[in-house]
Amino acid sequence: MRQVLSILWPPYELYLATQTQQTQSCNGTWEKSLEKLKIEISGKSKEDVADAEKIASSVLDAEAKRKDVLEAKATTFIVPPTVATAITAAIAPLTKDLGLSGLVATLITISYTIALVHLLVSSWYAISARRAEGFVVISSTNALDLISKSPVERIAERLNYARLNEPALLIKSNRLSVSEDLFLRGLAFLAFAACLTLFAHIARV
Repeated sequence: MRQVLSILWPPYELYLATQTQQTQSCNGTWEKSLEKLKIEISGKSKEDVADAEKIASSVLDAEAKRKDVLEAKATTFIVPPTVATAITAAIAPLTKDLGLSGLVATLITISYTIALVHLLVSSWYAISARRAEGFVVISSTNALDLISKSPVERIAERLNYARLNEPALLIKSNRLSVSEDLFLRGLAFLAFAACLTLFAHIARV
């Protein structure tokens, strides 16, 4: 039943994924995670620690870039309702005085309604993808604090910051995926309704 609902309505699949993520995120705290990382890094050689510090720094930079990419892509799905409204306004006059049968008129109305619902919800998820969760970045205060610490502590804290950002990035990615899926479905329903309208218009001519 869950699989069927996930296929029919993508936000339900996102709901299930969010529930699983919340359960997993309850495990561990900042201090426990930090201590565990310190223990793992302490056993490395000086050369490995130096390499690990570069990698830890690049991980934070990569996460910031990924966040920017996700939010930029989400922006492209915020305007679908405007596009859908414009297309509907252009095609709607063709349905006037066509004398459509009850079945065809019902199919067209339902298709347009479903298309607009999908596109509106797609836009909402795109907006929520841009606003989802907080994101940790190294401020000047954090930077000064890190400088005064040992290499092992710096690496552990940077990696821990990255771990804190993982849930936010996952939420953004999941919501963007749902937005894209709904957008494509909305376009499909819109195209179907438009084709029915045009065929009915052609048949009448």
